[in-house]
Amino acid sequence: MQGVKVMKTIKKDDHAVVGLGKLFIADKLMDTARWLIKPEDKE
Repeated sequence: MQGVKVMKTIKKDDHAVVGLGKLFIADKLMDTARWLIKPEDKE
């Protein structure tokens, strides 16, 4: 996974908050995509 690489980059970045915000948004988008792809898993 690129998670570790991204976290290392964020640590070096002056805009750590922005980096974490983008990471959080990307994670939410991935969760939403999985939820849309697998409608049979919904309760």
